[in-house]
Amino acid sequence: MDDKNINNMLSKVTQKIIERLHQRQQTTLHIAQSQLIMVTDSSWLIYGHMQLIVSTVDFLSKLCLADISDPAVNAFYQALSFAVEVTLVTDINKLEQLPYNLLSQLPVKFKDHAGKILFFFTDPLLSYHKCCTLQGDYLLITNDTIITPLAMDVLKQNNITIIRLSNR
Repeated sequence: MDDKNINNMLSKVTQKIIERLHQRQQTTLHIAQSQLIMVTDSSWLIYGHMQLIVSTVDFLSKLCLADISDPAVNAFYQALSFAVEVTLVTDINKLEQLPYNLLSQLPVKFKDHAGKILFFFTDPLLSYHKCCTLQGDYLLITNDTIITPLAMDVLKQNNITIIRLSNR
């Protein structure tokens, strides 16, 4: 084979890889926590996103502590290792039962069952400037977070609900 043929083959292989990566980014696995242990590693090559419906506080706690002795938690971290973008779908009251600092460290997005976005704000001060870039329906902050009056006005105008969580 000459260099021209090799370059042509490499170009085709590269294009195919790019095409499959684009297809992967368009697919989402919707799955319940109880079904997560049935997912194989090869699934993470197909799906670029996962919406995981979390049904127990215990599971959330194990996620926060990276307790991979639990098969479902292990499967969750396997998905992350394959660069799958994970969204946890859960009730706000489950989040209120766990320490803020652990939840906010998880490399995931959060939504409630109605599809509303839950956004963790980790800075100690929420100012107008920072408030203008927020996206979400619920803003989860610690009890110690200070919100300036102007930021509070912006949150109200944008119908963003503030939920204060304990950092215990």
